[in-house]
Amino acid sequence: MAIRRCEKGHFYDTEKFKFCPVCMAEQQKMLESNQWKSEDKTIGLEESDRTVGYLLDGVDEETQPVVGWLVCVRGSERGRDWRLSYGRNDIGTQPPADILLSSNSHLTESRVCSIICDEKHKKIILDPGKGPLVYYNNKLILGPVELKDGDEIGIEGYVLCFQGFCGIQKSYW
Repeated sequence: MAIRRCEKGHFYDTEKFKFCPVCMAEQQKMLESNQWKSEDKTIGLEESDRTVGYLLDGVDEETQPVVGWLVCVRGSERGRDWRLSYGRNDIGTQPPADILLSSNSHLTESRVCSIICDEKHKKIILDPGKGPLVYYNNKLILGPVELKDGDEIGIEGYVLCFQGFCGIQKSYW
């Protein structure tokens, strides 16, 4: 079981649901009751406490190119994977981190470290940040290091294996 808390505070199992089922039910109920209407790209809402999301240039998490993956090989998330995209991919225990690990008694920081996919220099870099100790292939790191396929990242009881997609033979670059 991988329990996660949504932005509204509901808890749900990420192995069973991709999105919070309570929030999805609320949205469905709102749609069915016609509490909002859409005209072109403007959505008019009568209540000011509602939030409306939007996409920038049609790019969202589902359409951003994947540049690699992290797979948990040790820890409570063992067997789970996360997609990496261009830019900074923060690893932590709560939003706004992009890669969410289950918090435990040892790992409580919302942002632990980052994986930076640098399109300009065609490199993928592990930045340990200023949180708990981060290990790169079983060695403590104090500054950024370049990641290669198969490298392991150790964070407080977790071991994450990196697999890149952008390289010499496969690349968006």
